[in-house]
Amino acid sequence: TLCRQVACQFFESALIHRKSIYFYQKCLAVTLKSNDVEGEMGTNAALGTAHESLGQIKVAINFHERQLEVAQQCGHEQQVTMASTSLINVYRYVNT
Repeated sequence: TLCRQVACQFFESALIHRKSIYFYQKCLAVTLKSNDVEGEMGTNAALGTAHESLGQIKVAINFHERQLEVAQQCGHEQQVTMASTSLINVYRYVNT
């Protein structure tokens, strides 16, 4: 979505993760209200990655699991793969 692409990418690229999380949460609310499943999956992925960057691993896992759940429900194989890969990477980080 435009919200995710413009506002959030600026903050993430500037490594201002807390600000990017704030805007990703706003974007997630919009995607949920508008039934934008693609946007919901992408925003959950972005929130997971942002929380990983802050070392908030349990929160990151929750967002990646939600991305996976939504992807499985709608049969979106690419998002299933992306969410699964993100979860594997988070669990590897935890075990190192």
